[in-house]
Amino acid sequence: MPGLGPACVFRDRRTDETSGGTPAKPPVLRRRTLRWAAVAVLTLIVWGTNGPLGADGRAWLRPVDSWRWSPAWTPSGWDDVATNFVVYLPVGFAFRLLVRRRGRAGWADFTLAIALSATLSYLTELAQQAMPARVSSLTDVAVNTAAAACGALAAPVAQRGLRAVHAAAHAHLSPWLRNTAPLRAGAKLALLVALPLVVIAVLPSHLPSRSWQAEPCVNWVPFARDFLLPLPVLIVRTTERVALFAGLTGLCLLAAGRRGVPLALLLVGAVALGTQVVRGFVASSAADLTTPLLALAGWLLAVRVGCAFRNPSRTAPVTNARGGPPRG
Repeated sequence: MPGLGPACVFRDRRTDETSGGTPAKPPVLRRRTLRWAAVAVLTLIVWGTNGPLGADGRAWLRPVDSWRWSPAWTPSGWDDVATNFVVYLPVGFAFRLLVRRRGRAGWADFTLAIALSATLSYLTELAQQAMPARVSSLTDVAVNTAAAACGALAAPVAQRGLRAVHAAAHAHLSPWLRNTAPLRAGAKLALLVALPLVVIAVLPSHLPSRSWQAEPCVNWVPFARDFLLPLPVLIVRTTERVALFAGLTGLCLLAAGRRGVPLALLLVGAVALGTQVVRGFVASSAADLTTPLLALAGWLLAVRVGCAFRNPSRTAPVTNARGGPPRG
């Protein structure tokens, strides 16, 4: 896949021969949508790292006799280090999306994203001095900053990969999706039926009879609980969830036509994140990052399978950039 090498991490200018000119396809996600998504992710993480913890009967906040502007370097276990690292990966990713500008040197955005992430982590550790259930430590700041740097490095690579997938889908699927108007009414009806079924399958069982908890429970490490299952059960559950989101993506592609690729991404992302927010506040349940990752895998699988079956090199005559036959 071209354009996904190390050079794209610090280069945001279209200088190669294949990327010049105005793209003929709509963006997979507009910059405003990406920024709102980044703000939502940052809000959830700030709440998760500073939210109330009252399960043991202790108060959320306490008066502080004297603030320490430089918390101690307390040792942390490997589980805490891994959790902090996973939590701040999306923080660096989100800050890079917020500050990134086309045509500006990539290292400036990268440095600013790390600085903002480190500042957020430092302020979080200062605020945790007033929280009895939290431990303020500069070790967490160091781990969080390293994780944010990895997330900031991954942001442009992920964006280019998403654009490459969308370009292939636009070239291979869009000509066929324009001709699926007779199927759209049935696809919309099937989507309305399938959407609540997928939501029910992802949410905890017997949800109406369960109580709610003020303290959200979140498993920040993906697949942490899944690896405790026997391997056959793990394979079946993972395949089932990927297939659910892939089927939802396929119905959205048929129902929305040529705009189905970005709309399907927004739909499966909203379902995956929304259900996990609900799971976090349900008693005896926990939110996790596994379902959003599997939702992205299901979306990617459906788009790739659609591109493989609708490859224009095998199913359509060669056309020029304007959609007509090539000129001699």
